[in-house]
Amino acid sequence: TVGVHLEPQELIPFDDIDAYDNLQVFEFRMRNLLQTVRHRESGAEIENVVDLDIAIDYYPNAEHDNSGEPWSNLDVDLIVRFSDSFQLATDFEYDFYGQGFEVYNAAVGYTPSRLFQAYAGFRHFADTYDAAFVQTNWRVEEKWMATLESSYDFAEDRGLDHRLVFSRIDHDWVLQFG
Repeated sequence: TVGVHLEPQELIPFDDIDAYDNLQVFEFRMRNLLQTVRHRESGAEIENVVDLDIAIDYYPNAEHDNSGEPWSNLDVDLIVRFSDSFQLATDFEYDFYGQGFEVYNAAVGYTPSRLFQAYAGFRHFADTYDAAFVQTNWRVEEKWMATLESSYDFAEDRGLDHRLVFSRIDHDWVLQFG
């Protein structure tokens, strides 16, 4: 090769991790939106009331590409906006080959104003944890926000995370203290 002055044994080894491989996969995805018109002070606006996204992958060469299983987990995301201030968000992954629900998240959100948000929910990761969480965000000023969040793991019978965070929001970055 022109320009290469190394013997083959001097080259950096190219192991299986760095090797290219053929992957055959078909992705099936469906997204469905249910919309309505909401009348606000600024005028009428079209808004998504229900946003449902469903996806699953098919591997025609499953032995090579997906540990012998022809189908991936079913992945479902759903957001329901009951009003401007109240919503439900959930997502899950379902394993058809034994585990059932591997991942499940559900949360309700309350946003009474542009300055305050509150969320409460539940997270499930198979064989890892089942946790409840709460989070509140208060926009003190346009550029400052305070966040209080806490989560509790029922399987371990202990708190996972408790935080009070103050954030400075700029046009290109966010600085957090907490």
